[in-house]
Amino acid sequence: MRFWTALITTLWLASGALCQELTFEKADRSLILRVVGSGDVAVVATAPGRWLLIWTEGSPPTIRTATLRIENGPPDPEPPVEAEATRLARRWLAEVPEKSRARAPALAAALRGTAADIDAGKLTKPAEIIAAAAERNRAALGDERNAWLPWFESLREYLNGLAEAGKLATPADHATVFRQLAEGLQ
Repeated sequence: MRFWTALITTLWLASGALCQELTFEKADRSLILRVVGSGDVAVVATAPGRWLLIWTEGSPPTIRTATLRIENGPPDPEPPVEAEATRLARRWLAEVPEKSRARAPALAAALRGTAADIDAGKLTKPAEIIAAAAERNRAALGDERNAWLPWFESLREYLNGLAEAGKLATPADHATVFRQLAEGLQ
């Protein structure tokens, strides 16, 4: 935590006065911010290396703010990029009647199960993979299968496009897409 202590360069109240009521404490790999006399502190990232701290103090309560600036700190982490299949699976749910969407977790489990069989070497040929996935998907959806047909039509078009582009050439490619689809159904 020496890193954080060394990088905190200036903490100013909105009025420009140095804030003496704020303390920082190290706890394992975390940095804890405490404001004397305040029940809670909100921290809002406003820009890379800058945070707005908001708290109340006194009676009646007065809202106070401070800006925390860290120079030469670690870069902000990149936001996670959602896989295309995950995003599409989520979007295609709009094509499924609302009452039938309750089966989405079961379908996700079926897709993950097929991916696990691929990873275990039980499914190695595209025809085997497609047949196993279809069987598991039907079992997962049961009587709701027909309500999911628009979702599966969109999936079919997407998978055909991946195959034509050479992006669905190996069993591992199939497993990856099935896991991404499952994530979108959660």
